[in-house]
Amino acid sequence: LVCVADEYRARGLSVPKRLSLATAEAPLAEPLRGAIYFEPCTIARSKHLDREGARAAAEAWAGGRLGSFRWEGALATCCGAGGDYPLVAPEGARLAARRILEAAVARGAESVVVGCGQCAAHLRRSGDGLPIVVRAVGEL
Repeated sequence: LVCVADEYRARGLSVPKRLSLATAEAPLAEPLRGAIYFEPCTIARSKHLDREGARAAAEAWAGGRLGSFRWEGALATCCGAGGDYPLVAPEGARLAARRILEAAVARGAESVVVGCGQCAAHLRRSGDGLPIVVRAVGEL
């Protein structure tokens, strides 16, 4: 899958800006229903990134309000795709992602929307057998 938002990363654009551009360039044909937003830890833990802007761009792309996890902002959790985690502790990284997806299913979500293509790919690889779809903002 091609994630337009990730292509904007190479241009040095801010997260909300690249998600906003991706929303305009690769809109969904139909709004996502039953979707929950996973805030990547790189956005959640940064003091320099516009968390609300990133979420607003994700909601604009998804076509409506997205549900929330209980761990966002200062309580954000890593999906396991960050840094060397998947290389150093692959099973731990897989379990971190699996826990997020299981929590989404338990909340009744049909899909998880992520503002990071790397996180989305990792979550997909870790969700075997779970009835949930993972989408990255701006995914074609």
